[in-house]
Amino acid sequence: MKDRMTVIPAKLEDCLQPNLQHPSVIHPKRMNFEQDYQCKGFEYVMKKYGEIGWKQKVGKTKWKAKRIVKKLIGK
Repeated sequence: MKDRMTVIPAKLEDCLQPNLQHPSVIHPKRMNFEQDYQCKGFEYVMKKYGEIGWKQKVGKTKWKAKRIVKKLIGK
């Protein structure tokens, strides 16, 4: 099989992803995030720490508009 492959010698260190070489650095706000998530829930931490993408914003706006229209027409 080896004669049918192209083998390129490489050092293991050059092939490893950075997180496999050493642990990730803990973000300074991690503990605050975890406490907020535990006390206040997912939606709260997404608004505070994350950014909802444009598709979610459009979908949420559409959903809210639909609820308002349903209330106005009495369904």
